[in-house]
Amino acid sequence: WNTRRDLTTCPFVMAVFASLYSSIILLGIIGNSCVIMAIARIKSLQTVPNMFIFSLSCSDILVCFISATITPIAAFKKDWIFGQFLCSFAPFVAGGSLCFSTFTLAAISVDRFLLILFPTRKAFSHTQALFIILVAFLLASGFSLPMLFMQKLKPVTHYCGRFCFEDWGEMIGIRRIYGTLLLTVQFIIPLALITFCYTAISFRLGKSVNLRTRKKCEWQMPISAQRNAATKRRQRT
Repeated sequence: WNTRRDLTTCPFVMAVFASLYSSIILLGIIGNSCVIMAIARIKSLQTVPNMFIFSLSCSDILVCFISATITPIAAFKKDWIFGQFLCSFAPFVAGGSLCFSTFTLAAISVDRFLLILFPTRKAFSHTQALFIILVAFLLASGFSLPMLFMQKLKPVTHYCGRFCFEDWGEMIGIRRIYGTLLLTVQFIIPLALITFCYTAISFRLGKSVNLRTRKKCEWQMPISAQRNAATKRRQRT
């Protein structure tokens, strides 16, 4: 195999990336496991926002176990050793987890938006939160479903052995439509929604701070006037 210009074959580079990936995987598993156990065991932490965070932690652990372990091994090994099943399943999990995370982050922003801008409105219940999480999971799985059928093992001549690729064959037009749809649903819409919600929240909080400052000044003005009058009386005497 012609790998003379491939830095991933350098022992130093392999050691650095192996250390980085190992640290990320270990910290990801430990950190998210602590979050999951804390929310599961402590009843006071089982709030609606924490339910969303709980689901995010589960998704992150799944990525740490599957995607984060397979990617560096395949890159350094220069051969796909995991079989056709993981060739299809690993990208499906990676894409689904990414979609699920963005949908959940958007749901958290909407929950914060409604809570702060409409404080008298009834907040999301636990049942509604579970329903939102389920819908996010189903949508993420649906948008990532093509990965189960379009990932193929192919030999890469003169560079490596068999490798896992996304192969749409002659359906290039459908691939472009799918890519555009995925970009819109997975990135553009959640980003726009999150930006709108947190911008509105920041404006509302800014108005609240200004209102409190104004009221504080109004209360302090009569006191200052009384102090000035008392000072003048003392000066006269």
